[in-house]
Amino acid sequence: MLKTARLQAPASWCFYMILASCQVNQNPEDSAQQAAQRMPVESAETAPKFQPNPYDDITLGRSITYLSLWDRIRASLSLQSAYSHPRVEEQTARYTDNQEYFNLIAERAAPFLYWIVSEVESRGLPMEIALLPFVESAFSSDARSREGAVGLWQFMPGTARAYGLQQDWWYDGRQDPRASTTAALDYLQSLSNEFDQNWLIALAAYNTGSRNVRRALRREGVRIEEAEFWNLPLNAETSA
Repeated sequence: MLKTARLQAPASWCFYMILASCQVNQNPEDSAQQAAQRMPVESAETAPKFQPNPYDDITLGRSITYLSLWDRIRASLSLQSAYSHPRVEEQTARYTDNQEYFNLIAERAAPFLYWIVSEVESRGLPMEIALLPFVESAFSSDARSREGAVGLWQFMPGTARAYGLQQDWWYDGRQDPRASTTAALDYLQSLSNEFDQNWLIALAAYNTGSRNVRRALRREGVRIEEAEFWNLPLNAETSA
C-alpha cells in the first residue's frame, strides 16, 4: 500500500517545492518493508474517520473517511492560488521529472508524516506545512546544513532554544521528530501572525529569518499587509 500511496502523490500539488532543499547525507534506517508496515492508513476498512478540517465544508456535520494519507493531505491543501505561478511551476518540474527521488522521500516520511498531518490539521494550518520537511531535510531527522541547521525542520540553535528545544551533549531536541514538529508549528504560527497571515511571506521568514524579510519589505517600500512574496528582494535560496 505504501508504494501505491507514493505513486499517487504527484509532485505537481506539492507547492512546497519552491523552497530550497538542504544538501544532506541521507542514511535512512528503515527499509521499504519496515516503512510500509508503519504506514498509518492501509485500506478503506482500516482507515480511521477524521472530522472535517478547517478547509473542508464543516457544515456537513459528518466525518470524512480518506482511503490513504495522501488523499487526506490532498483534500486539505489551501495555498493553491500560488501553484500556477511560473516560479512555482519551474520548481515543480524539477520534482515531476524525478519521480524516483520523490518516491524515496515519501517512503522516508512514512514514520513521521501521519502524526505531522494530524498536528497541522488540529491547528487549522495550511496542510502544505506538513510537507515542509520534504524540502528542508528530505525527511531526515539527522539532516545537518552547512550553516548549522539540524533535524526534520532544520532549526538553527538560537531559534530552537527560543521555542523550547533542549540542546546538550546527550540530547538535541531538533532531532526529536515530535518535539521539533511542535516547535516548528509554534514558530510558523508566530511568523504568520507577524506577517499578517500571509503564509508565503511567513514561509520566507522561516527560511531566512523575520529580520531579513522585514529588511526586504523596507527596501521594497511596502507595508506588510500590502506585500507580495514574489516582489520581495530576498536572497536566492529563499526566493527559489
